[in-house]
Amino acid sequence: SGNLVVLHCDPEWQARIPMCGDPEPAWPLMRQLKRQLDPQGLLNPGRFVDGVESR
Repeated sequence: SGNLVVLHCDPEWQARIPMCGDPEPAWPLMRQLKRQLDPQGLLNPGRFVDGVESR
């Protein structure tokens, strides 16, 4: 096990890689909390722990 930090990569490749690894059980709760705190999606738009943020 280990970590890897990719600073720059092809956008197509980046879209296919999970930003924070495998999905975690708490992610739906975190997504709900983000929607409550940032209902307009102004903070870091389109990004979330699991990649692209759904609106």
